[in-house]
Amino acid sequence: AYDGDRPGLARLEQILLDGANSGTRSELQRPSMAQDLQKKRPTEIDQINGTIAAAARKLGIRVPAQERIISLLKQLERGEIIASPGHFGRFDMREKQNTGNKGEAQ
Repeated sequence: AYDGDRPGLARLEQILLDGANSGTRSELQRPSMAQDLQKKRPTEIDQINGTIAAAARKLGIRVPAQERIISLLKQLERGEIIASPGHFGRFDMREKQNTGNKGEAQ
């Protein structure tokens, strides 16, 4: 469709847009960390969120939401808990105010 088939390209774009705007996600659109957990592979949590948390520590900035996300993913990797959006209700992700620390971010 890309090489000159304008009607074909338009149909393809519409199919992609319809899927993106449907509000649903197919099994083929599972995020990579969820795929890792499903296949019992280590996730990239240390390389992604761990890097953020480490950089924040070096700057003296607390990032409790990042630390909690890392903790939850590690528990999921070890099979200690099952995946559930309810785990995120167990901590406050809002930025704290007047903590007396250099800074605090989420």
